[in-house]
Amino acid sequence: MGNWTLLATLAVAIAGCHPQPCGGCADYETCDVAANACVLNTGARFDLYATHGRVDGDNWDPFFGPPDPFVCVRPAGQMELCTSAISDSHTPKWDQQVAVDLDGATLTTAPMAVRYEDSDIDAADPICSGNFTFTAKLVHEGGLSFNCSNGASANFELRAINLGTNPLAATP
Repeated sequence: MGNWTLLATLAVAIAGCHPQPCGGCADYETCDVAANACVLNTGARFDLYATHGRVDGDNWDPFFGPPDPFVCVRPAGQMELCTSAISDSHTPKWDQQVAVDLDGATLTTAPMAVRYEDSDIDAADPICSGNFTFTAKLVHEGGLSFNCSNGASANFELRAINLGTNPLAATP
């Protein structure tokens, strides 16, 4: 390898650039060189995990205690799954599965319902709730942050369980 080629390769590596088209695709994506974009593989499937969150304020429990947050997710056509409540925490860390065997193609079209609550002995107090739908960019990035209007947030991570197949491959 010539010195110039070595220097150019080193410069690209130092700059943090991806020398390949599309800027580097995830294992569950294929690079569409013509569009210079990563496309989701056909048949890619994911599990969704609630990883961590944030809840402000100290008036969640009797006598102004900190919250005991948990989060529940219900994908379209599936059962709701919830994390366990993390006792007395403004920054819960769950790393718990809240949706299973999600079809990659459906992620970008079907909304998921989210319920974020504070566990109490008598009844849960709502922190916030709503819906989200993954965009192609969020699937590529592998997750999202669900942000509430009161400043609370819950973070989710997609974990590929089936990488699928190249959607651009020629079919016989």
